[in-house]
Amino acid sequence: MVFEKLDKIIEVNYSVLTQSTLSIQSIDMPFQVYDTGVVAIGGKPVIPGSSIKGAMRSTLESLMAKHLPPKQICLQDANNPEREKKDEYAGKIGRKRACPAENPCNICKIFGTTGGNRALSGQAIFTDAILKNGEDRTKIIERAHVALRRDNKSQSSGGLMTFQGIDAGVKFDGKVRIINPEDWMVGAIIRGLQTVELLSLGGKKTAGYGEVSVELTSVLRKEFKASGWEGVEMKKEEIDKSISAFNHLLGMEQ
Repeated sequence: MVFEKLDKIIEVNYSVLTQSTLSIQSIDMPFQVYDTGVVAIGGKPVIPGSSIKGAMRSTLESLMAKHLPPKQICLQDANNPEREKKDEYAGKIGRKRACPAENPCNICKIFGTTGGNRALSGQAIFTDAILKNGEDRTKIIERAHVALRRDNKSQSSGGLMTFQGIDAGVKFDGKVRIINPEDWMVGAIIRGLQTVELLSLGGKKTAGYGEVSVELTSVLRKEFKASGWEGVEMKKEEIDKSISAFNHLLGMEQ
């Protein structure tokens, strides 16, 4: 089993630079977290690890479901629009039903399964992406939108909407730690981060919000030594090997 022995931890460090306004949820209680976009905690904007995890999971699910044989990747019950016909709908789109803890698909190995007390914890841990050093004075901005009538494109009466967000040009630092990973899992996380850049983050993406650039800053291998945990930065050749392992899993060897 994955968690019976703690062999190594791979830490993927990355930065997110906003290219457009990033929609946020403003909250009063510092321990509340929303899964849609950025939150304001203690007066400072943060991209929750849950937001990154959700974006990564849905992205990698779609990529792997496209390239792997049918029914190799599961469809979470929460994402199944036909709740009463779960098996039928999942099969129709080439997926299998949500994985049980004892038999996870490759996606569930990384991100975990659902199922309350019987759920399997995923091997990947997503931390909150916090403001990069020197950007602590970043302010939350407000943007107003006018709702338009669909018939004549004129302003709809009472249709003024105000949203809070983070302006373009703000950088956040985040990390993903993967416990005892196989090589392909590290490659999957890296590819997932690159694809998030194409699909945007947060709320109101279809209205132009959430465009970001994502930069991989380092990949560390951490192992427990006599002196404690020691991290060594992985070389480009090792990172490329992990990406190649993911490509091989998908049948996309170069």
